[in-house]
Amino acid sequence: MTLVGTHAFGLKDSFGRNHDPEIVLTLNPLATTNLAKGERTVATIVFEIDESAQPAELTYSPGFRLRSYLSGRGCVSSFR
Repeated sequence: MTLVGTHAFGLKDSFGRNHDPEIVLTLNPLATTNLAKGERTVATIVFEIDESAQPAELTYSPGFRLRSYLSGRGCVSSFR
């Protein structure tokens, strides 16, 4: 199972502050925030950050509810 709820995503801004999503929307309605093997969806994730900040790093960590367990797992995208 893969987690696609708010706990799976994080955003770091240009000031180094971490943000959790305000909302996660999926293209197809899901009964839960978990995807079974082979199941797919498209997600829109909304973050609220300070007007003077820029997005710096987006993190997607499927299947792990606590970020302290990540230590190198998941997907991190940097903005340029």
